Amino acid sequence: MTDAQFEEYARRYSDMIFRVAVNILHQKEDSEDALQNTLIRFYQNKHKLSEEEHIKAWLIRVACNESKRILHKNARRDTVSLGDWALTLFSSDIENRELFIELMRLDEKYSTALYLHYFEGYKAEEIARLTSSTPATVRTRLSRGRELLKNVLSEDDYE
Repeated sequence: MTDAQFEEYARRYSDMIFRVAVNILHQKEDSEDALQNTLIRFYQNKHKLSEEEHIKAWLIRVACNESKRILHKNARRDTVSLGDWALTLFSSDIENRELFIELMRLDEKYSTALYLHYFEGYKAEEIARLTSSTPATVRTRLSRGRELLKNVLSEDDYE
């Protein structure tokens, strides 16, 4: 892979990597660090990667791992409101912004599975590979996460 190809992939997937990191870290600065670390690792390993679908999956996997590494490293929990994040990520898409806010409030195991499935278009088997779990576990997390979201969203309708 040439430097020009690397730059094209980095440009194409930076927003996705950032959103994956935000999903785990809930902080802009840490998410930017995860994005940067992911792209550095991508550059270092660019000669090993060739197929586009493999590259996208590899980037998501590394972004998840980098985000979790940062999360465990940091003891601080200074956060920005989810509304501010959602506004930044989905500035013109109100429906997805509200759904994203509720999604981010779920436990990480549910929010990661739901985000990768609905926002990034991955199937349970692919999510399982990306998150080091089994397809059955991912399907369970998707089902439980949908149920949790359904309950939260229906509660909001009555308030």
